[in-house]
Formats: sequence, structure tokens, C-alpha cells
Amino acid sequence: MCSERPALRNALFVLAAVLVLLIPHTAAAQPEDRRLGVGILVGGFSGLSAKYYFGLSKGIRSTDLHLSIDIGSEFSAMGHLLLERALPGSPLVFVTGVGVLFEHTKDESRTGASGTVGILFVKHRFDVFMQVFPQVIFVPDIDTLLRWSVGIRYYL
Repeated sequence: MCSERPALRNALFVLAAVLVLLIPHTAAAQPEDRRLGVGILVGGFSGLSAKYYFGLSKGIRSTDLHLSIDIGSEFSAMGHLLLERALPGSPLVFVTGVGVLFEHTKDESRTGASGTVGILFVKHRFDVFMQVFPQVIFVPDIDTLLRWSVGIRYYL
């Protein structure tokens, strides 16, 4: 994304990283007190999504894992530890987190750090989400990425 405009890409990356640090973190309601959600996400990162709530009322409340597979040519995975803040009287929840990214293609493997900033709409046993993922690749070369996805999860 924005590979032809590195200044724009870097500015968006810095903005997303600052948002991760600025959003206050307090407890949020998980979907009907369920712990495991599974679903799909589409966008700059498309594939399967899973989220697990630890059952804690404060601090790091959950983790997510996103997988993208293109049979025979590419595999990507990223996971985050998440902090959440519910909007009082609303089904909306702000999410921020930090994690790792791993990608493998037939030509190379890449590893780096991944952040996430997003919003969830929580209703019954579902959440619909939109997330932005600022990422820094460390191996094999240093690079920055800014990806986004929208998705839906069902809680078991």
C-alpha cells in the first residue's frame, strides 16, 4: 500500500501507532460472556480470524489471530494482545493492541511487529469489526506496512 508514496505511508503508519498509545484502556463487554470467536476478514489482509477472551476485567483482555493462505504460494499470520474500551451505553468497543507478523512466500519469509487499532460492533454472539494494522518488518529487510480489514466473528 502507498508504495509509490513513502511519505504518505510513513505518516499513516505514525498516526496509527500514536492512536495505539493514546486510546484509554478499560474493560469492555465481550459477546454474551463467550470466550472464543471465529470468523472471516477481508481487505488488505484477508482470511480467517479468531479471538479469545481471557476472562479478565482489566488490562489485556483478549488476543486475536488472523490467518491468510494462498494455497501453494503464500501464508501469513498475525496475532495481537488486545486492550479494549467500551463506549458507555453503546455496542461499540475500541480496540488497540500489539503483536507479531509472519509471512512466507515461495521467494522469502518476513517477520515483524504488528499493531492494531480498531472498532467492534458487538451484538449477541457476533462482533463486526474494522481494524487498521501498522506493521514494521524486521527480517529480511526493514520495511513498514499499513493494512486494514473488516470482518465478522461468531462466538461459540
